[in-house]
Amino acid sequence: MLCRSGFVTPTGTFAYFNNLETLNFKAGVANPVPLGSVNLISDTHEQGCAYIFRVSKDVLPTDASGSKVVATVAQSKYEVSGLVVGCYYYFDVAIVTPTGTTDFCAPVKKLVV
Repeated sequence: MLCRSGFVTPTGTFAYFNNLETLNFKAGVANPVPLGSVNLISDTHEQGCAYIFRVSKDVLPTDASGSKVVATVAQSKYEVSGLVVGCYYYFDVAIVTPTGTTDFCAPVKKLVV
């Protein structure tokens, strides 16, 4: 799985160095909370029928109960949005094949900027 980073320009948008992040703010909030999103890209599997993406905030999950499934999709990529800027997140993925579901990969740590 691949996660990449960028930086905020003076206009509040992101410029990218191979980046797949966006930056948003909650409208109508007195002290806006900056929110970001991360595009997750998994290696593809020739027999992959579905990809299960999970996320955990701030703490490296030690088991499945520490992560939340955010999507089960047919493509090997998924955009997770609504992530709080300045927080660390851990992402992992498993692949569903005709013979069963693979183990989840090792979590990837990402600081949302």
